[in-house]
Amino acid sequence: MTSFYLASVSYVGTRYSGFQIQSTLPTIQGTIWNSLKNIDPMVGLPSGASRTDAGVHAEDQKVFFKTEKPWDLTILKKAIQAYLHDDIQINTIHAVPEDFTFKKAVVAKRYCYRLATGPQRNPKENFHRWYLPGSFQIDLFEMNKALKYYLGTHDFSSFRASECVALSPIKTLYRFELIEDSQGLSILFDGNQFLMHQIRILTGTLVEFMKNKFTSDDLRSILVFKDRTKAGPTAPPHGLTLEKIWLDPALGLNEPYNLVRPCID
Repeated sequence: MTSFYLASVSYVGTRYSGFQIQSTLPTIQGTIWNSLKNIDPMVGLPSGASRTDAGVHAEDQKVFFKTEKPWDLTILKKAIQAYLHDDIQINTIHAVPEDFTFKKAVVAKRYCYRLATGPQRNPKENFHRWYLPGSFQIDLFEMNKALKYYLGTHDFSSFRASECVALSPIKTLYRFELIEDSQGLSILFDGNQFLMHQIRILTGTLVEFMKNKFTSDDLRSILVFKDRTKAGPTAPPHGLTLEKIWLDPALGLNEPYNLVRPCID
């Protein structure tokens, strides 16, 4: 009897060529599949909620898979983890109904891009933050005021990689906010979906704004132009983490996203 499962997975993406499986390079999807095949040789390729890039990390990637027999969830979690490297962690596993539709179940995602600033680099943060040398005079209130223009539903063509195959560039941002943290700065992105490299290009554009290479008016114009050449550079992948994925609350697997979503005004 086929059984259906949804796992929450954390990983350090440094040694992997992204989530999506590739024929000759190590990936998160391929590594999890190999682990699953040790406990069920007939298991199909698992699917993920986000195709994180090479070097990108995750705290709550959602992975859907099927097995040919039912499992006790505690035993299943331990069995999969036993064949994984220590940079991939199965957080939870839930059984889901046969009619579970993965893509329709995801209602929101949160990414965090971390920046390090200051007079010198902290080697411990090399694989988790983009270090920006030099000094920055940052007015968080004014910067976040400018970023509010991006909230809501827009055509994000200016922030789309040339090889992106998404059917539409129109996406919705619920949150785009720069905050201070204990090691530097974090940029929070909540949205319904994201284009290929959208967050990294938005980050690169924001960093140019921080360096006074773009004005607030420039930020508005870049979005309106729908032209990738007008935006800033693509930020490196290692500063980016997939923090959270919210599912349809009717599934009973997480808190509803509308309870934590900031208002758009």
